[in-house]
Amino acid sequence: MAARPRVRVYTPSFPEHRTHWSLASIDAAVRAHEEGDFFASGQLCDLLTRLPRVYGTMQTRVEAIVARGSGASFRVETPRAFSKDAGAKALAEDMAGWWWSVYPDYVWHAILSNVILGGFAYGQRELFAKDGRWFFRLNVWHLQHIRWDFDKQRYLVLTKDGEQTIEPGDPSWWVYEPYGPRSWMH
Repeated sequence: MAARPRVRVYTPSFPEHRTHWSLASIDAAVRAHEEGDFFASGQLCDLLTRLPRVYGTMQTRVEAIVARGSGASFRVETPRAFSKDAGAKALAEDMAGWWWSVYPDYVWHAILSNVILGGFAYGQRELFAKDGRWFFRLNVWHLQHIRWDFDKQRYLVLTKDGEQTIEPGDPSWWVYEPYGPRSWMH
């Protein structure tokens, strides 16, 4: 087995839950979200997912993409440009064999739910060995633990060890911004 890649493991700070919201606190959460502070808006997302209509609509959208039985035919294929390449075919077949055990449905649910409600998703990569190989599992973190620092042009994550900067290329973290920079505005 190849040498273990170096990845720092963090623990998120304890999540806070808010049960009472006023129009003023909702407005303040939205304003802070637009300014790159996702603490209150992350809590607001929790409230929204407890509302049956919002949850049902969101689950319908997520299931249409994620669920293996949904008719959305996810599969690992060889790119057309490499269709005659035996190595590419072998890699695609290999990935198809381990994909769902490394990236199960619940991970994609969490990622897409955060994207739908918050505009982006992020978390930590967990390194683990399987069948003599190293894999990264994506652990999705709650939106309330992250903020954007406009001076540093970096995300900062609140962990039990204090605030950590997500540096580009850091193998410990992943960020999914489907709408590009400032994805949270969508």
